[in-house]
Amino acid sequence: MKSSFTLLDDLLEMFGVEPGYNDIEGQSHYAELADLLRVLKQKGVYLREDLFREAPDTLVASGQHPPEELSVAMRSAQNVLEEGAQNGHMIFEEYFGVVDPLHYPIDNAQVSTSRPRFVNEVTVRVPYPKGLREGRYRFRVTAEFSQARLSKDMHWLICPDVCYLPSDMANGARLAGVALAMYGIRSDKNWGIGDFSDLARVIDWAADDLGVDFVGLQPLHAIFNKSPFNTSPYLPSSRLYANYVYLDVPAIEDFNQSEKARLYASLPANRSLVTELRSREHVDYEKVAALKLVVLRETFRTFLENNARGHRCNERWEQFEAFRRSEGEYLRRFALFLCAAGAFLRTVAPHGELA
Repeated sequence: MKSSFTLLDDLLEMFGVEPGYNDIEGQSHYAELADLLRVLKQKGVYLREDLFREAPDTLVASGQHPPEELSVAMRSAQNVLEEGAQNGHMIFEEYFGVVDPLHYPIDNAQVSTSRPRFVNEVTVRVPYPKGLREGRYRFRVTAEFSQARLSKDMHWLICPDVCYLPSDMANGARLAGVALAMYGIRSDKNWGIGDFSDLARVIDWAADDLGVDFVGLQPLHAIFNKSPFNTSPYLPSSRLYANYVYLDVPAIEDFNQSEKARLYASLPANRSLVTELRSREHVDYEKVAALKLVVLRETFRTFLENNARGHRCNERWEQFEAFRRSEGEYLRRFALFLCAAGAFLRTVAPHGELA
């Protein structure tokens, strides 16, 4: 898939617009992005500037052997160094507040700028924070200079040097477990695919009756739920978000509060469909996904009506908003991707209904 800037290059070439030039010393100079978008608008092509919003960076570092320095690259509409605004400070704020904000002073030796494309790129080098525990962090990074304020999201994965082992195995013990494909769990309660409630019952059975130490699963990533090529758990549409088909819809609180969702699920045709899906030899991802999506849409509408209408904003709504803020650009881009699938692949991918 082409990036936003590659698409912009193609459009500029199509209309004969030169985005920049080289001076007599061989230095490249580019027009401002906003100016180029205005030129294309005059040609009848409308591109929003937020399509070129900076993607979050992902940092993967060892918890035992962390780097000494951290480089953060951010886009700026202005050249920080040319304006003599090198000195300032940088703040790292974790969305969930699991670590205190990290503050770093910045001087000109830590800042460099370049202009590889239509925007300035400012790179700031700061010491790597000490004492971060292994885990997943989402930071909002802000660099404040005397005449500029830049910010971006960063996703940090602080990892062990080796894969996790239970303490008993790390000490040499041998453990027994069972591995299963969650989608293949059969029950008289699911809708044609194993769900999280089925998994909980299997775990109880494995622990109580078999006495095993663990239950292994296949990846539960989001996929397109489209046969025959897009149902593999090893071909995800996102590695950050899970597949909604594993939700036990009747166990969701808002489903039980939604008259329309319960009514739709209880229609004779849908009850017959669920019975048919349970009896199939192979999981019919498309039909399971389509049925659950309709019901989940009505369930979500009930959530909005009960929690997000004027004075009725409550703790559950605040939790939902906190989740959206914490996921930030990752969630926004995944939602845009699903919208694009719905707009351009509607006859190919029912996952497009997710928009």
